[in-house]
Amino acid sequence: MKLERMRLWFAPSDFSNTVITHLGAIRRSTLPTQRVTSAPRKHPPCVCAGLVAQDYLNTNTRGAGMVGAGRDDHGMTREEIAEIQSRYGLGPNLAADLAVLTAIWWEEQVDLRLLLIQRKNKPFQGQWALPGGFVDMDEDLETAARRELQEETGIGDLGSTPIEQLGAFGNPWRDPRSRVVSAVFLAWVRHGDLPEPQGGDDAASAEFVSLRQGIPVDKQDKPLRLAFDHDVVLQKVWQRVRLQTAQSSIPLVLLPERFSTRQLVALYEALIGPSESQPLLTWLQHHDWIRPEGSWWVRGDRVHHEARPAWTVPPLVPIVS
Repeated sequence: MKLERMRLWFAPSDFSNTVITHLGAIRRSTLPTQRVTSAPRKHPPCVCAGLVAQDYLNTNTRGAGMVGAGRDDHGMTREEIAEIQSRYGLGPNLAADLAVLTAIWWEEQVDLRLLLIQRKNKPFQGQWALPGGFVDMDEDLETAARRELQEETGIGDLGSTPIEQLGAFGNPWRDPRSRVVSAVFLAWVRHGDLPEPQGGDDAASAEFVSLRQGIPVDKQDKPLRLAFDHDVVLQKVWQRVRLQTAQSSIPLVLLPERFSTRQLVALYEALIGPSESQPLLTWLQHHDWIRPEGSWWVRGDRVHHEARPAWTVPPLVPIVS
């Protein structure tokens, strides 16, 4: 790539993308580097990028100081990032994260909860994140997600609950240390089937935090600051939660084994809102996923998962009349 007196003109709205494109070309070049000249003054409406290629090459590739390099609150210095990159390379690396959704009940009131860990180490030290980490060479993605869950929260068994892979997230700047692509999974788990989480490995703590329309909040109902791009990840998780609520009976696993109609209504209103829940409740009550037992409902012996084999909920608790 020839860098002698290369001139760039582009509109302000395209600034970041154009700079990043040329930075990538500069990084791939093995030729001697030279300063890019500025634009002539006869182009005042345009913005010119005057970039020094050698400055870029001497700067950590995924760290702060690069246009469009993502969040700058990760808490790492360029020297720390450079040290990690010298040891482990620039990637791409593969990770697996797991969103565990549950519900806590107080009689007929429900509080949706999401399992999060508080990071012990940089980057994003002290911020909250989904349990997860890098995939080992001998693991598939789901195995890695379950292992990381056990290491960081102490929860090593989700029982018969299936976990679903939602997709991959690969924004180039999501992790300041290297290029990381993360596969994200979702699990719906009844709270009584889980032990209390305990932070371990690189998690300072682990906790089921309240979820308000897909947003994790603290005890004062203020949104939590999440590490990496996990706020974007949770938007996709919440979209999937709403879709599964509308198309399947999977949310029934969040109910107690024996529940009232009001509890059923409360759960669906928390998941999709009052206006959309009533038709679904009518539909559910006309299928064999739940059955009436006096003034209570109990879950049936199967739960439907669209486009997948049926799976069995834990055994029903005998009802004493």
